[in-house]
Amino acid sequence: MNLDNITYRPISHNETYSLRHKILRQGQSFESCKMEGDTLDTSIHLGLYHGEIIIGIVSSMSERFHNLASSSRIRGMAILAQYRDSGLGSYLLEKIEGKLKLNNIKWSWLKARENALSFYVKNSYVIIGEPFNLPKIGLHYNCVKAL
Repeated sequence: MNLDNITYRPISHNETYSLRHKILRQGQSFESCKMEGDTLDTSIHLGLYHGEIIIGIVSSMSERFHNLASSSRIRGMAILAQYRDSGLGSYLLEKIEGKLKLNNIKWSWLKARENALSFYVKNSYVIIGEPFNLPKIGLHYNCVKAL
């Protein structure tokens, strides 16, 4: 696959919904793609593009993890299947973490799906606590990373 012409840019929360639905909420209602915090001014949404086609998304919401001051939650990370294992997911994650650092955020955290856990660990996230089940979605792990 030719990965020339890959770019990222800020997008609106509405622009995340089609990939969230296709990849993260398949078989659920389109409404399930809307996440608490999507519309806050402090939220960040990035789209990854191959030419003009959106191939990946990630969002960050200002949500504190336990007692970690200055933390923000990564949510809705998704890359189209044909673009996975190419380094593009790590690239997009790095870009949103960079935006968080510019906003003086010191910690990033997320709820990793079991099938994505190795990706986050590879990207320096540390598992905190025991796995837990999210209804209709599956087994997850809380993970944190110092920025």
